[in-house]
Amino acid sequence: MFVDWKRHLRQAMILLTCCVMPFVLLGCPGGGGNNNTNSNTNGNTNTNTNDNNTNTNGNSNNNQSVVECKAGTACVEVGNGDVRSCELLLVHSAAITGLELGFSQDVIGRSKFRGTKLAIAFVMKADSSLKTGTSASVIKLPADIANLKIDKVNCYDRKGAKIEKPAVTLRRP
Repeated sequence: MFVDWKRHLRQAMILLTCCVMPFVLLGCPGGGGNNNTNSNTNGNTNTNTNDNNTNTNGNSNNNQSVVECKAGTACVEVGNGDVRSCELLLVHSAAITGLELGFSQDVIGRSKFRGTKLAIAFVMKADSSLKTGTSASVIKLPADIANLKIDKVNCYDRKGAKIEKPAVTLRRP
């Protein structure tokens, strides 16, 4: 069997460009650990001195403060076992404030919000699907969480091909 390495390399580069570059251009946290510095699009800089990277101003984050899917949260779940990465756009009926968001330990994720929109992107750490019953991300808002809806979803398989029916849902326990 012949493997077209050039095609696989090209797909990997496209996936990297599509998934990573928006966060590079919009601002990413500084590599984890203590004293992370985040910059938002209006030029303000916020320095967080904890590993949780708690974020309420719309900056990108990798906050791990809320990871348990329980009452009062919305949990992003993936039903298709072929999914290895996703980017989601969620909308709320009111401006998003006081956001708490965490990612499963099985994914590397980032988020950004502005106004009524919340963008979430994640990629699996290993070449495997999420375990059954595991949420990729857990969202907690002081506002009515029932008004948070998925607007757009793009998910990709291990080869970087777009999955037409990724079965991504928001579960509210």
